[in-house]
Amino acid sequence: MNVAFDPETPLHITFIDKPAIDGGGLLRQFFTDLFSCIIEGKPMSLFLGECGRNCPTHSPQGVFLGMIEIVGKIIAHSLVQGSCYYYLATGDMIGAMAYCNPWDIPDVITRQWILWLIDANSESDMADIATNDQFLDVLSSCGDTSVPKVNILICQ
Repeated sequence: MNVAFDPETPLHITFIDKPAIDGGGLLRQFFTDLFSCIIEGKPMSLFLGECGRNCPTHSPQGVFLGMIEIVGKIIAHSLVQGSCYYYLATGDMIGAMAYCNPWDIPDVITRQWILWLIDANSESDMADIATNDQFLDVLSSCGDTSVPKVNILICQ
């Protein structure tokens, strides 16, 4: 183990054979993938319980190999660098959205609609978006089947 561990030192993430510029999305993807592997028990089981209610379990192999310490350091990095762990630890979706960036959205069409929503500066702009069939398709593909109301889309 590296004794000079500093969770505030930014991680530099590179995905092999995946062209991308890191505006924060790669780091979030890295932590998401990493946490998924840990929860799923890869390479060893460190957590037990049903999905969404996992609890740490004592694993002599995990302690001996230093995996418990490594997981702690991963969580420390995640907390300090503002990744997905904020939502996992607090359940505060609104607070977690402060760490989101539209450019992290891989789907170009969805990202563009979100950028249009952000840039809309009138009720007319919002009405145009809320009644657009393509926008409604994007909403329904996300699981929202309601018809958006202009006054709800406008942030005050």
